[in-house]
Amino acid sequence: IGPGDARYTAALLRSQPRLRLTVFDVSDRVMQATAAKQSAHVAEGRLGFLPIDPLHPDGMLAAFEREHLARTVDAVVSIDALMHVDLQYLVGYWLNAALLLKPGGWLVFSLADPTTAEGFARLLHDLPEAVAGPGQVGTRLEYHSFGLLRPLLERFGFDITYAGHWQAAPSAPGGRDLFIVAQLVRPEAAEALRGHIGIGLAGPRFDATAEAAE
Repeated sequence: IGPGDARYTAALLRSQPRLRLTVFDVSDRVMQATAAKQSAHVAEGRLGFLPIDPLHPDGMLAAFEREHLARTVDAVVSIDALMHVDLQYLVGYWLNAALLLKPGGWLVFSLADPTTAEGFARLLHDLPEAVAGPGQVGTRLEYHSFGLLRPLLERFGFDITYAGHWQAAPSAPGGRDLFIVAQLVRPEAAEALRGHIGIGLAGPRFDATAEAAE
């Protein structure tokens, strides 16, 4: 989810010669740039692209179900992308992952953590811009902590097997970015929550009455 400059896409494809990878993003331009950088893997059929559908919360799951690949996926990975996503969207992504991963599959991602020294400093530094432009597209970070993530992921059937912060040097203060590796050990927990994303068309619903229009 969110290939960025494609460095992690390239690293994943190098790691296993039989790996097949599907990239999801909200931006067609980002996906086109990734395809251009990894054109050989696209030609080999190892790399594919699908847009994130903002109107269907179950869009990622549905894409794999159409190909009869649900519960066969080894891992869902997102590095340096979900830190710009609010909690409601994160929950949607996690539930999609819990429903398309095979039992024992992996969820790997990074988020911005405000409880570390670097995270708190970045939070304060960005405060004026964030307050001045609410709802605007930008580079604002959404902050989350391990204490929030663990019970939420467990509700979807995941157990966290690793949680750690990236640091520029061993002696540096706690880094801003929190890296999580979680394993799907209770797929039935996610199945019980399937209905919360299988709601069809999402988005605004308008009442056509004159009173509502006013």
